[in-house]
Amino acid sequence: YSTYMGNGGTIEPMSGISSLLGYEGGPPTTSGVMHTDPFSGAMATAALLIALHHRARTGEGQEIDLSQQETSIGLIADHVMSYTMSGSIPPRRGNYSDAMAPHNNYPCKGDDSWVAIAVRSDDEWATLCQLMGHPELASDARFHDLPSRLDNVRHLDELVSDWTKLHTEDEVTKLAQAKLIPCAPVYKSHEMPNHPQLESRGFFQSVTHPDTGDYPYAGVSWRLSRTPGRLGGPAPRLGEHSRIVLERLLGMESGAVDDLIAKGVTGDTPKLDD
Repeated sequence: YSTYMGNGGTIEPMSGISSLLGYEGGPPTTSGVMHTDPFSGAMATAALLIALHHRARTGEGQEIDLSQQETSIGLIADHVMSYTMSGSIPPRRGNYSDAMAPHNNYPCKGDDSWVAIAVRSDDEWATLCQLMGHPELASDARFHDLPSRLDNVRHLDELVSDWTKLHTEDEVTKLAQAKLIPCAPVYKSHEMPNHPQLESRGFFQSVTHPDTGDYPYAGVSWRLSRTPGRLGGPAPRLGEHSRIVLERLLGMESGAVDDLIAKGVTGDTPKLDD
């Protein structure tokens, strides 16, 4: 695989994740956020911290061999184990779950507005039936327990959708959350920086990039009291740090670096194929 590009767009398919992403009967797809990139970075950071801790205790260094493909396979470990034991390839199922029903994104009043609902128990299902104005559905033989709801999940989704379409995503969320049913609006990306919960936590940070100017970037996902953490700057531009790494860290002469740039090995200008 040494000739393949190594990024989220290639690692998601090569780790098997893309085979699980998509709707039933549809083609495999990617997550759209390429989460294998930050996930592997987090795993690498953890490995570095473990190695530094080991060195502090013993004085010995460690060699870290980390593959983005292998770390990403860990995200679907349960599906890998299932296939290993049964030989059956897990199908693509959209948002469906074997442990919860209803479990999907449902359309709401408004332009492309959706709400996510996850019912974890028969009691929560009975409560949702009350909210929908159809308490009789809780005892309906098609929906009275999880196996029955899973067997009739298409009809179940139609019933829930008929209710959610009558309300906005925020109205459904408030009704469901008030009864402790997991529910949240499906926000569009441009709505996220103004999300009240994320605003109160200071999650998004304004970062100035030389090519794009000021832009809100997703910050640190966790809050630590002594070391809260902040973004140190924008993503580097193409080849921005190549000369620093080659000369200061690797000790190459300036002329040798210039030669690499001339040959197209490194540099700050994209090399287009003829």
